[in-house]
Amino acid sequence: MSRHEDPIQLGFAEPLEADDTPASYEFDRIGGHPVWLHAMTPLPSDRRRCSACGQAMPLLLQVFTPEDCPEEAHARVLYLFACRNGNCLRDPGAVAVRAFRSQWHADPTPATALAPPPADAPAPFPLFALVSEDEPAEDAAAAAQDLALQMKGVVVADGDAPGVDESEETGVGVDPTFLAFQARIEREPQQAFRYVRTRYTEADVGLDMSEDDAGADSEDEDEAAESKNDQAPKSLSSNARALFACDVGKPDPASLVCRYCAGPQDLECQVMPQILRHIQADHSDAAAMDFGTLLVYTCRANCQPTTATVPEADSAMPTVAGSDKLAYMEERMVLQPFSLDGMSLANPGPQFKA
Repeated sequence: MSRHEDPIQLGFAEPLEADDTPASYEFDRIGGHPVWLHAMTPLPSDRRRCSACGQAMPLLLQVFTPEDCPEEAHARVLYLFACRNGNCLRDPGAVAVRAFRSQWHADPTPATALAPPPADAPAPFPLFALVSEDEPAEDAAAAAQDLALQMKGVVVADGDAPGVDESEETGVGVDPTFLAFQARIEREPQQAFRYVRTRYTEADVGLDMSEDDAGADSEDEDEAAESKNDQAPKSLSSNARALFACDVGKPDPASLVCRYCAGPQDLECQVMPQILRHIQADHSDAAAMDFGTLLVYTCRANCQPTTATVPEADSAMPTVAGSDKLAYMEERMVLQPFSLDGMSLANPGPQFKA
């Protein structure tokens, strides 16, 4: 099975159980306070402020995503932050969502108890465990939906697709991308998170091969190259797996470039609007949080620059203890809002902010 045939992982919010370990950075969570991979050097609060209202952004989601390549990514965590003011999220000029990647080749000693948050920490969103499962195939999802309806006494005729055809029949003038978005979500309507990143090898991302290959003769090299080409995925990028809420304002592929190494960024994950019901967004409030989806694009190579090689704006970022490498790398987070008006093809569409 090639890497691109691996199923997409869906994340769901679940109440904490007695055996959960929220004090660990390995514990995937929605809301709560962040647990830093580098506990001695947390992300500065000024890097988590909304550019519109100036308020500190609470943690929306934290996920442990270890990878084999490079060695520094053996312990790897993503931190996603979002402003709780919906007006900021709807402001096309604001930076109201931010994503940071943190990693290191050796696991720091995990905490045994939650450390108290700093005095300037924002009020957190409610804490939930983020549990995952494979996205069901279309046929399996339809069968499960039919079974659920039958258990409620609803008779489903052959060929019916409850909740999808109905939308299409009444969707005159509606963005077809939104209809596809809606239909895909119907496979698992409670999904709050989608994880799609491809796991890369050293050859995939252009890193040096191991020293074991250095002495191979030309014939061996040719055979190794042929074998590698046979096993390589047809496409390295996971960007084709993006599930957009509408067809307007998708990020320009040419803009998906790492700010540190100038290498490509690929879609790693996206946050779905179902998360809003768990973080208690009050939709009767005009300033309530609202979005169609949040897409997170990360460096394909998992680069980890030193303070001497980063843009000036990042030169004051904390480093890993005993190292000059950054403890946190900011990645690209695209907010795609939608509204009833924004779904219409007659409307110029929502604004997007990376």
